[in-house]
Parts: sequence; structure tokens; C-alpha cells
Amino acid sequence: MRNGILVATILGLGMGLAGMAAQAGPANNFVAEGARNVAGGRTVLVVLPQAEIKSNIVDSKIAMAAGGGLLMALIDAGVNSARAKKAEEAILPVRSALMGFDADTLAVGTTDKALASLEWFGAKPATLSKDVSPAARLAALDAAATPQTAFIQYEYGASPDLAALVVTATIQIAPHETPAGKTPDARLAPKYSVYNQTVRSVVVLPDAAKETGPNAQRWSADNGALARQGLTEAFAQLQSLEARALQVSAEDLDKFKKTKGSTTAGGHSGKLVEQNDSGTLLFDGTFIHVLTLPAK
Repeated sequence: MRNGILVATILGLGMGLAGMAAQAGPANNFVAEGARNVAGGRTVLVVLPQAEIKSNIVDSKIAMAAGGGLLMALIDAGVNSARAKKAEEAILPVRSALMGFDADTLAVGTTDKALASLEWFGAKPATLSKDVSPAARLAALDAAATPQTAFIQYEYGASPDLAALVVTATIQIAPHETPAGKTPDARLAPKYSVYNQTVRSVVVLPDAAKETGPNAQRWSADNGALARQGLTEAFAQLQSLEARALQVSAEDLDKFKKTKGSTTAGGHSGKLVEQNDSGTLLFDGTFIHVLTLPAK
């Protein structure tokens, strides 16, 4: 019993610390009015290393909550390893059904349309990269003919229970010039970035089962028709979400943080920004849009 209480306490503490970190949000998570227009516009690089859908695993955070240590690290690794193995097995039918799904074109198109809606952004046509390394980003900054470069990195996958498909875009605007007194790699540090934010689009399977098997079967049926629909819808929602996240002000963010209570949707929790026929928008330091596909 004592061990059970200890584990429950550790887990609760871990979730609390994770929630506090999320609410704090990334550094430089809004573009001030006076910094929006830049002479020459902005280079845009879409980064999508994946060639197929992956399983999203939520870290257990046990080691972090317990302040580290070998025992907690081993427990943490064991928990996440078991989750990863189970999720990886469950997603195989969905992965097979999505063979040929062109996420690259969707990501580039989503980015171009989102940024084109922001006249002040001055976005150049997006190009695609499969290289996620800092070296590749630094090389892109050095090669850019604009004073700033926007990196939008995408990843797409399924929730551990396969009840939802999730597409995430991490946006960073980095300066071409190296900060005074710093080395060139400092341009990628959040502290010196012009902007950093993550937006997430969650598309939920209607009447999802608690088990992964039935959910995987539904997503993958008919050559993955429902999974293809879900991912296409997730990218479509990101188009407006990326533009919205770039438009928010410091006052907007402060208002979101001060919203009382928390709302849960699609397995995600945060401050409720809005809820309507197009879905639920949450803020937990990042922006999360949740939409349930219509039942058929």
C-alpha cells in the first residue's frame, strides 16, 4: 500500500510540474506589433523528417518528478518503453493503410496558405527539408537572403490509444544576424529567436473505443480512408491555427493564462480559448485545437 501511495504521489507531482511548465509557455511567444514587418520579408523552411505516421508516446515524467536518480530513471525508462512497444504494435495497420499519403505536400501547402494570410509576414514560398539538425538550420540562416528565417517543423502521429490523430507544428523565427558577443549557433536559442510557439491539431475518432485494436481497424479500413481524412483535416485546422498563433499579442496571452479553470478535450487539457462548431481551442502555453470527426 505504501509503495502504491508513493507512486501515486510521484505521478501526481510529475503531472503538476509538467502542467506548470506548459503554462509558462516558450520564450518570445508573440511577435510585437513593431517587429512584424521586416525589410525583405522572411525565408520559410518547412521541416518534416517523417516518411510515415508514428505513434505518439507521453513521457511518464516519473524521474523528473522525483528529482532524478538511477532508480527513478529506470522506472521512467521502463514505463515509457512498455508504452512505446504497445503503441508501435497498435499503429502498424494504420501505417500500412497510409502508404503513399503525401504529408510533405500538405505541410508545405498548409504553411504557404497560413503565412500568405498574414500580409505583414512577407513570407517567401516555403521549401521542404528533411534534416532536423541544428547544423542544417544554421546553414539555412547563412544562405538566406532575408533578415529572418521561419522554421516550421511538423510531426504527425496518433495518440497512444489511437483515439485521435495529432499533427504538431513547431514554429521558430530566427534572425540572420548573430547576437552581439555570441556565437552563430545562438541564433537558434529561444532567448534570441524572434518567435517560438507550438500549435497542435487533434482530430478525434467519433465514438472511439478504449482499446487500440478497434480504433486501429477503423482508421485503417478502406485503404485508410478515415485516417487520410483525419490527417487532411488536421493540417487544414493548422492552417488557421498557425496564423492565429502568430497574430496573438502579449495581452492575448496574458488573458489566456488568467482564464479560470481548465478544460479537457481529445485527451488534452488547457485554458479554454473558444469552443464552437469548428472544435475546441485550448491554451496550455501552446495552442491545441481539438475536433471530432462527424459520425458516419
